[in-house]
Amino acid sequence: MSYANRKSNMIAAAIFFAFAIGLCASTQHAHAPSHSHGSRVPTKQLQPGLQETHSASTLDQHSPQTPLWERNMSTIPTYHQMRAGMRDCSLEACFDFARCTTGMKVYVYPSALWSRVSSHVKQGYDPCEDHQWMEPGHQSYQECFLAGIATHFDVVSNPEEACILVPSIDLNCAFNQCKRNLPEIASSTDRRVYFKRLPHWNDGLNHVILNYNNDFTRPLSLTGRAMVIRGSWVKSTFRRQFDVQLPLSKPRMMKFSQAERSMAQRAQRDLLLYFRGCIYKTVASQRAKMMKQYMETPAARRNDVVLFGMCCSTSRSRLPWAHPSIAPRMPNYCKKCGDPNAFKHSNGGNGPCAPDQPNITMREGQLRSKFIMCPRGIGSLSYRLIETIESGAVPVFLGDDSVMPFAGSAGAELTKLWQNCLVPISEQSLRKAFFISKLAGMSSDKYQSHLMACRNLQESGSLQFSQYVVEGLCQIQYHIKQRMSSFPMDARCLVHWNI
Repeated sequence: MSYANRKSNMIAAAIFFAFAIGLCASTQHAHAPSHSHGSRVPTKQLQPGLQETHSASTLDQHSPQTPLWERNMSTIPTYHQMRAGMRDCSLEACFDFARCTTGMKVYVYPSALWSRVSSHVKQGYDPCEDHQWMEPGHQSYQECFLAGIATHFDVVSNPEEACILVPSIDLNCAFNQCKRNLPEIASSTDRRVYFKRLPHWNDGLNHVILNYNNDFTRPLSLTGRAMVIRGSWVKSTFRRQFDVQLPLSKPRMMKFSQAERSMAQRAQRDLLLYFRGCIYKTVASQRAKMMKQYMETPAARRNDVVLFGMCCSTSRSRLPWAHPSIAPRMPNYCKKCGDPNAFKHSNGGNGPCAPDQPNITMREGQLRSKFIMCPRGIGSLSYRLIETIESGAVPVFLGDDSVMPFAGSAGAELTKLWQNCLVPISEQSLRKAFFISKLAGMSSDKYQSHLMACRNLQESGSLQFSQYVVEGLCQIQYHIKQRMSSFPMDARCLVHWNI
């Protein structure tokens, strides 16, 4: 037999063997009991936009319609995947108004963390400021929020009496460092199982999840019908008049005294616009474009504009411009950020991306400038918004897909104050630094109206971190009141959320 014949016979035998194995496997599957362990249970027909809830014991039993991240728990969903997996909720579709006839009564569970926080609040400790009873060097946003609930709302011990139910653990973990404090729910799989094991979960009905300082722009868990209060929503995942967007803050923010603000106003603020910040991968599409268009447009260059971009060593390993396919799109003067020898200090200091810009410190720039550029950070907002308002300047926000603080409540005082305080600019206005002429051409009356709204925000007390969760729950009350006229809002909420 020739070599060619032997080869063709071997190929035919291999094809037959593969076919026989496939036929055997399919036959076994066809005769398997329909409800045996590990088999697929027939999928029920669901309403459009809704996803069937799996119990913890059936997480490994998936239908073809099950979202990718349910089939593979290690997969982090994209914006569009998560948007499809979250229920497309509104209060009308995902909220039981009958539970709220007596007002905003809150039930917090599980009890372990809640008992500790409420006990310390009764003793006079403030988790938002005091660190004596917390782990050194770590501030828990969740504990601060729970303290706000304990101080300002009617907390009940019977879940059947509650209008709102709040899990006492930040199941998305973020800066609460689950791996350190809550190892039992450190992984994404554990978080999803934990949701389903909550005794009163009911697919999140009337629940509020606190997922504050998470730089990811979507929750990292399936939230069902629960409302989510957080600081990093984007328009593609935010459910208006259902979820809540808070301002972004952190411990040890820059503080400015009234004397500093008054002195800056009397000095007439000699700078038009100021920015100082890192130029790195996750925000390169906006911060780098801003720097590039300004530095390469001579007609836009002004002595009273300081845009001091920095090559930050803390994010050097994530810088994109070291890759040849990305580098050509980056400003020439920023490419050296990928060079470890380009930094000023051997101990990891930050080097300037645009050396010809004056090296003005953040504090000085905040007090000297009329406008402060506040491009979004890794998340959808920026810490600079709060610091700018506190300094007495007007924030200029850059983030096309970002959701503004307390958005979705047209007519509410706090929502209007945020809208009137900020000067939003689009990414399109970065072209040829058009935003510079827009700010320079703003009338004095228009500038004063922005400044007054910012001043009212600063004086309202709502910028204090301890008040964030209070205002967030008040916004939910505002939305309930719009749909249920008999709902009795808390007097505290009527200050900024009057109807």
